[in-house]
Amino acid sequence: GKNTDLEALMEWLKTRPILSPLTKGILGFVFTLTVPSERGLQRRRFVQNALNGNGDPNNMDRAVKLYKKLKREITFHGAKEVSLSYSTGALASCMGLIYNRMGTVTTEAAFGLVCATCEQIADSQHRSHRQMATTTNPLIRHENRMVLASTTAKAMEQMAGSSEQAAEAM
Repeated sequence: GKNTDLEALMEWLKTRPILSPLTKGILGFVFTLTVPSERGLQRRRFVQNALNGNGDPNNMDRAVKLYKKLKREITFHGAKEVSLSYSTGALASCMGLIYNRMGTVTTEAAFGLVCATCEQIADSQHRSHRQMATTTNPLIRHENRMVLASTTAKAMEQMAGSSEQAAEAM
C-alpha cells in the first residue's frame, strides 16, 4: 500500500547523512503531503524536531499568526506571498504545526509555505556566498572557492549514490 511506500521513503530520508535536519524535515513534510491516505501514519520524530523552530517561542508565536493567515489563503501564490514575509524559523514552525495535525490548510497553501521556506533558505545561502566572494585576500577567496567546490561535489556524489539506492529499493 501507499503507506508502506511512504514509511520506506521516510526511513530512507532519515538516514541521508548529507542533508541538514531542516532539509530532512521539509522533505518529510512534503512527502507526507503527497500521500492522500496519511491519516494512519506515524508522525516521525526527525521531522517534528526539525520543524520546531529551534524551540524559540517567538517562532511559534509567528507561526501561529502565519497559520491563521494561511487558513484564509486558498491559492499556492497567495500562500507563498504571505509566507515570504516571515523568517525561516517561523516558516518551519508553521510547517510543524501542520505536520503535527494541529492545523489543516489546503495542499496548495502548504506547498506555497514550503516554496517560500526554500526561497528564504536559498536567499540566505546566496548572501553568505556573496560575502565570501567579496573578500579581498586572494588566498582566502581561493580557499572559499575550494571549500564550496568540495562540498558541492560531495553533495552531488551523495545525491547520485542515494538516487541509485532509491531506484534499487523500488
